[in-house]
Amino acid sequence: MKRICTLALARKLWPDLDSHNQSALLYFLKRQSAKELLKNAHSALADVGICAVILQHAIEQLGVKTIEDLWVQSELARIPRVMPFGKHKGLQISEVPGDYKRWLLGKGDVDPYLRAALEVNAS
Repeated sequence: MKRICTLALARKLWPDLDSHNQSALLYFLKRQSAKELLKNAHSALADVGICAVILQHAIEQLGVKTIEDLWVQSELARIPRVMPFGKHKGLQISEVPGDYKRWLLGKGDVDPYLRAALEVNAS
C-alpha cells in the first residue's frame, strides 16, 4: 500500500507556517469554517475529515491528476532539505560538510528519506 503523507506535503507547500498540525492547517486553509470543523477534533471521524480538507488543498496546489502522481509528490516531500538533528541541525543539507554526510551515510540506521537527501547532496 502506498501512503500519502499530508504532513510532508503541507510542510513543502506552506513552509512558512508556524505550525503544520491539523488545527493550524485548517485555520490557514479554511479560516471561516475552521472553528466549526474542529469541534470534534481528535475523534477519528473528525480527524479523517480534516485530513481530507488538507489533502484536497494540497492536490489543488500541486495540480496532480492521479493518485500515482500524488504519491510521488508525497515521497519527494518527505525528503528533507534541512538537517533535522545533530550539530548541523537547521542547516540546508546541501551546506552540511561532506565528511559529516559521508559519516552519516555510513551508519546503518539512517532514515531512508534523509539518506536520499544526503546521497543527492554528497560531496
